Amino acid sequence: SRVLASAAGDPLDPTRTPPGQDTQSDAAFDSALALHRRMHECTDPDLGPPVKEALTVLGDALRLYGPASVLGSFNGGKDAVVIFHLLRAALAAHNAETGARVKPQ
Repeated sequence: SRVLASAAGDPLDPTRTPPGQDTQSDAAFDSALALHRRMHECTDPDLGPPVKEALTVLGDALRLYGPASVLGSFNGGKDAVVIFHLLRAALAAHNAETGARVKPQ
């Protein structure tokens, strides 16, 4: 299994896995990371730039505040589904960069 241990040290470190938080399965992590890669490779002139900007903003928020402090609201609508997948992809990229495997809550 590729489940990685949480970072040790400062309990206020936003990159460490919060205590008691489950980790992502390999399949979920790989799927979300592949989605992130496909989103970044989007060449559509109308869709590509806003998607990349959204991933950058979410990545910055995850890096600055940590996964436990970044929230998305899901009401089942089309817009919420888009936000869900953007956040899922950004979290996978963040996890890959930090070595954590925090799953979306």
